[in-house]
Amino acid sequence: MPIQATTFTFTPTPTSSSPEQLVRLLSIYPILQAILSYSHRSNIINLASTCRIVHFTLTTNVGPLCKPFPRCTECVKPCTLCQTLVCKDCGQETFELQKPAEQMSEYRYPYALVCGRTPASREEISVFLQQVYYRWGLGLMRQRIEHSYFCELCFPKHLPNMGKRVSEDRPEWVGHDMINIERALNRNLFQATWRILSVMDLKWEDVPHADDTCTCGRFNTGCEASPHLVRAESLPVESELAAFVWLPLRVRSGVPDAQAKVPIYVLDMLPERGEAGGSGVCS
Repeated sequence: MPIQATTFTFTPTPTSSSPEQLVRLLSIYPILQAILSYSHRSNIINLASTCRIVHFTLTTNVGPLCKPFPRCTECVKPCTLCQTLVCKDCGQETFELQKPAEQMSEYRYPYALVCGRTPASREEISVFLQQVYYRWGLGLMRQRIEHSYFCELCFPKHLPNMGKRVSEDRPEWVGHDMINIERALNRNLFQATWRILSVMDLKWEDVPHADDTCTCGRFNTGCEASPHLVRAESLPVESELAAFVWLPLRVRSGVPDAQAKVPIYVLDMLPERGEAGGSGVCS
């Protein structure tokens, strides 16, 4: 029985330099031109990631054809990280509070007391702060407000380092009287560069469990003692400055006046058990 020859037809894969590819590119130019004329930067970037041909066309050939991102030419601001000009519809605007560690570093406080590691301890310090008012004096401190603007590519990179969002009021445990004072001082907060905090001065013996303050190195990694003395650089982001406490005379001897009192921070959000955090004093 004779063997019949089989004929194979070979169709070359179009490349960017082949006639077939060029025809395809030219055929979608009008569509891409319309898309570019009515789309924002983020939409075009998403479109470019759909397939290789579209990505090649948008990134290589369309530049001379149509000005990129025409809808992103009004109300533009530079991205804080990459300096790309981004319009208000594409950008992510953030208002973040200066991190407690940075704030205390500026004021040169090396240590701080952190309270409220557990729900019970936070409830206890909250009740105490609302009752004590500012019996021993009241001071004002500033906390910087960091205003940033990000493009859609840089915003995810910033998320792991994001500070606490700015809010009109501090937590209720600060006390209504203190909140009213701060509200009067912080009008138009989202147009400001600083947030003003009203802070009490307390005596050591008045602070609940002050004499039982823990100084171990397992703060936020197992130890739930409250209060806990930590280095200022280890202060949790989700904590609020509540007051200052004067060190007892037995400890204050020989200590410079600038270090004779210690800031008290209260955790505004309880961390998940086992979450990595800052170290204590004796790390």
